[in-house]
Amino acid sequence: MGNLLGHTAQSASIVLAAYMAGLAIGYLLASRLVVTRPLRAYGAAELCVAGWAALVPLLLRGLEAAGVGALLGGAGAGLAGALGFALCFLLLLPATTAMGSTLPFISEWLERGGPGDGRRTASFYGLNTAGALVGVGAGLAFLLVVVGVARSTWLAAAISAACGFAALGLARGRPPPECAKTPSADPGWNPRWTGAVALAGFSVMALEVLYTRLFALVFHNSTYTFGLVVGVALCCLAVAAWLVGWLKLEAMTLARAAAVAAGVLAPASVVVFLLVGELDYARIGGGFASYMAGAFGFVFIVAGPPLLALGVLLPASWRALGAGGGAGARLVGRMTTVSTLSGVAGALVASFLLLPALGLWGGFVVLVALVAVTGVVLARRGPALGVLGVGVLLASAGAFMAVRGHADQALAADPAIVQRWEGAYGWTDLERDPQTGHAAIVQNLYYSMGSSKPMARELWQGDLPMLLHPAPRTVGFLGMGTGITASSALDHPSVEQIVVMELIPEVVEAARLLGPENGHLLEDPRTVLLVDDARHALADPERRYDVLVSDLVVPWESRTGYLFTVEHYERVRARLAPGGVFCLWLALYQVGEQELNSILDGFAETFPTTTVWWGDTSVRWPLICVMGSEAPLTVDLAVLDQRQQALLSRAAPRAASRALPLAQLLGDWRPTGTAPANTDEHPWVEFRAPITHSETRLIQDERLLSLYDRVLARLPREGVVATRDGVKVPLPAQRAPSSR
Repeated sequence: MGNLLGHTAQSASIVLAAYMAGLAIGYLLASRLVVTRPLRAYGAAELCVAGWAALVPLLLRGLEAAGVGALLGGAGAGLAGALGFALCFLLLLPATTAMGSTLPFISEWLERGGPGDGRRTASFYGLNTAGALVGVGAGLAFLLVVVGVARSTWLAAAISAACGFAALGLARGRPPPECAKTPSADPGWNPRWTGAVALAGFSVMALEVLYTRLFALVFHNSTYTFGLVVGVALCCLAVAAWLVGWLKLEAMTLARAAAVAAGVLAPASVVVFLLVGELDYARIGGGFASYMAGAFGFVFIVAGPPLLALGVLLPASWRALGAGGGAGARLVGRMTTVSTLSGVAGALVASFLLLPALGLWGGFVVLVALVAVTGVVLARRGPALGVLGVGVLLASAGAFMAVRGHADQALAADPAIVQRWEGAYGWTDLERDPQTGHAAIVQNLYYSMGSSKPMARELWQGDLPMLLHPAPRTVGFLGMGTGITASSALDHPSVEQIVVMELIPEVVEAARLLGPENGHLLEDPRTVLLVDDARHALADPERRYDVLVSDLVVPWESRTGYLFTVEHYERVRARLAPGGVFCLWLALYQVGEQELNSILDGFAETFPTTTVWWGDTSVRWPLICVMGSEAPLTVDLAVLDQRQQALLSRAAPRAASRALPLAQLLGDWRPTGTAPANTDEHPWVEFRAPITHSETRLIQDERLLSLYDRVLARLPREGVVATRDGVKVPLPAQRAPSSR
């Protein structure tokens, strides 16, 4: 879905909302049906899930190939967002509706054969949620990479089909013992329970969004971080359902105790995070397995208790309302519909209202208040209600003071922070060193989006590919950061249009304040700004580029891994004008040798001419540029010298040490076949790079020197032809890594 709508926070929320809305429709429809053979209905629903789910990957590929993604324009707000939601909703509706109907059907079957008090449904719901936890773990561990994205979907569809056939087999030949009990009378809507379940569903999903953002401040901002929070949430919901089915406490008593506990534990979780995490980058264990185990434990300690308490309310409502009239499909379907739709609202409100308007800490304060209100809704009338009301105010005020005080203290403790923005992608800080005056943009405390300190190097990242093109007119930059790299195009006289693609709106705002450093790039009439996923922005078939530059991004970050796939390279190649070049910048200290081989092999399989260039020869922080073109690059050294000297005379500081660009050439890359291909179907780099990082096997220091001696120093150099006065001349000697 991300490939179709763009890998943005908005599109992720749209997909989630469409998915859960379909489930809610299934819950509600099944609750209104009177079925005499619910096990057969369950089996038929599972087969519907399997059949449609198997088609979804094929439909998505067809829509992407037809250019539908380009028409949606980034699926963010307004009409594009509404169209994106409608498209996702319709694509998922048959499968998600059938999936949602399975819970009321199986509940009807379970409760007709038992005491009808909701205990069996709660226990089986816990088992189902535990299965979801296993599914998340298997997806992260091997399914998405080894089996593949679409193939994992087909595997899941096959499992659903097996469940469906198994249910039909169990139901076959069983006459009406399933129908021995007359279905319960319509229990109606209970306002108190409906309100409590709605508040709990809203709070669970909103807290999940906030906890994901919270842990992104201290963990690798990768798919694994998201998986940890989802895994903990599923684990807590499963345990909560089992407790409801196992404990013999009266359901209302259990729910009240859980609501009060959640009201206490939600603010306490933020305090625990601040005390234990201290907003420091987490360094846990000595390898990836120990890191994930420690990180899971940390997330569970912080987020687990309030999510566990809130998870009690939905299954408790089945028990409480079912005790008087039998828990059937109507009851389970209605309450689960309320919980699910409230969860959709919670996720969207947290992502697009609370975080941008109130920030992370303010969002937690609002959620603390809502969680406490849940206890008020379930409280008895009388003094207890007043006590809980006062408790709500005190807890909210205390939480606000604690988290806001800590946030203000953290900002005051760092005099370098000039301004902070909070948005859908977390914190964006504009920092300026009070001693040197150098400015930087930092995402979520630790991820640098660029700095003015190495300005000459950042300008070089734009200058190099433009110097290798005879006369670039339209230049595109995939990623902006500080805007310094893209501002290099302002100094090339032939450039008529500069297209800048940046995913994070707050980074754009920070870059506007760096006008003196980036040459007021965003105010220049030649600049076209596209706030969108770069890959999605390239879906426009009408725009062609003489030079495309992919700025430095972290390969394992969520949403950036798809900028290193074969399919992305193919799209880039299709957007190049005749004679165009594509430059992919890569930090070797963020990948291991296998990930490097995978990235370069896919690149070389796409571009007939693939050359590798130094960006920075430092053994500690090495950078390379991978250059792709249709034919070998022919460079007139006399013209190159003139253009280079003109750049060195500009106001922006260029490094004279890079006055000979061809000396940066390492050589041609030919596919090695030593690493798996990094594709949309098998996003190997995104999942493997965090493991390499945790196990400290990145390409730097001795590993870089070894790679240079074994591979880089031996690359052929046929992809670049140097001439002077029309005569071919030898290329300059290759540079070796430097210990500076």
